[in-house]
Amino acid sequence: MSFAANSHNFVSVPLGLLLCGISGAAAGCIAAITTNPMDVARTRLQVLDSSSRQNFVSVLRELLHREGWKALMRGMKPRVLV
Repeated sequence: MSFAANSHNFVSVPLGLLLCGISGAAAGCIAAITTNPMDVARTRLQVLDSSSRQNFVSVLRELLHREGWKALMRGMKPRVLV
């Protein structure tokens, strides 16, 4: 019998503690890399004067125009390493 034909008798392999830790760390790194640009733009928006009526998208565009893509990754090292 092949594995695909008999899907009811699959063998479950217990995941080790090391594998679970590595998986969690990888998921955390992916989440940090994905959300960091939005956090940088949000922080810039919070620091702006209240008289400035800019929204999230305009702050993001201005940040990209003035400082480039590297500005969106500021603070990435400590966030990923911790």
